[in-house]
Amino acid sequence: MWRIDIGNWIIDSYVTDRGLPVINAVDPHQHQFAAKLLGREEEIVAFLEDAFGPYPFESVGAIVDDYRGLAFAMEMQTRPVYGSGSFKWGWKQSWGPYLVAHELAHMWFGDLVAVNQWKDIWLNEGLASYAEWLWSDHVGEGTPQEILEATYAAIPADDPFWDVVIGDPGAPEMFRSAVYTRGAMTVQALRNAVGGAAFWQILDEWLDLNAWATGSTEEFMALAEQVSGQDLDGFFQIWLFTPEKPPESAVLSTRASALRAGGIWVRPETASWMASWLRLVELRTRGG
Repeated sequence: MWRIDIGNWIIDSYVTDRGLPVINAVDPHQHQFAAKLLGREEEIVAFLEDAFGPYPFESVGAIVDDYRGLAFAMEMQTRPVYGSGSFKWGWKQSWGPYLVAHELAHMWFGDLVAVNQWKDIWLNEGLASYAEWLWSDHVGEGTPQEILEATYAAIPADDPFWDVVIGDPGAPEMFRSAVYTRGAMTVQALRNAVGGAAFWQILDEWLDLNAWATGSTEEFMALAEQVSGQDLDGFFQIWLFTPEKPPESAVLSTRASALRAGGIWVRPETASWMASWLRLVELRTRGG
C-alpha cells in the first residue's frame, strides 16, 4: 500500500544511535503535543528490536495530523499516522508511549508479516497490544501477567466483550475491543502455557518463516505446538474460539497463583497506571 500525505508539515529527522533514519512529519498545530508523543520514539524502537528482532524497514517515523476526522492511529508501513481524534481516551498525556509502541509493533506484526485473511486480525492487533504490555513491564508500570489478571478480573463474565470469537470475529466485530485486548490476553496466556523460552522462539520463528508474506491463525497454532512440543488445541479453543470468559485456571500462571493466594493482586506502585489501563479497557469495550 502506498500513502501520500500532503500538507504544511514540520519535518523532524534524525538518525538513532543504532543507525536507523527517523522522519517525523507533524502538523504545525500539533507540534507541541507531538514532542510529548514522540519524545521516546527512539527508545521504543530499540526496545521493540530487542523483543522482536531487527527493525524490518529502512526508516521509521510518524505523521501527526491535525485532522479531527481521523479518530484512530494507523500503522502505515514505516510511518504510522496519528490523527488528533486518536487521543480521545487520554493518550494525549500518559498513554502516548503506549500508543507509539502499539503502532510501531505493527511494523513486525502487520507489515513484515501480514494476515492471511481478515479473520486472522487478532495476530496483528493482539500482538501489537501485547507490545504495550511489554513496554509497561519495561518502564515498571505493570508486568504482562499483572495486566492479564487485572483485565480478566475487571470484565464480568456476562459482558458482551467475551462474546466475540477473536479467532474468526466476522466483519462487524473485526475491530472490536476484544480482538485487541483478548488477543493480548491470549498471547500472555500462551507464554504461561509454553514457558518463556518456547514463547520467544515461537515469535522469532513466526517472523522468520512469514517475513514479507502472510500468516494465518492455523499456521500460528501449528507453529506453537511444534516449538513447544505440546498439544495446544484445548488452549486455543478456549482463548480464540469460545465466546465466553475463560476459566480462571486459564489465566493464572503458577507464580501468579502463589502471589494471589498471598493476597497480592497488583504491585502498589503500579496501581495508578493499572487503573488507567482498566479505564481504557472499559472505554474500548463499550465504545466510549
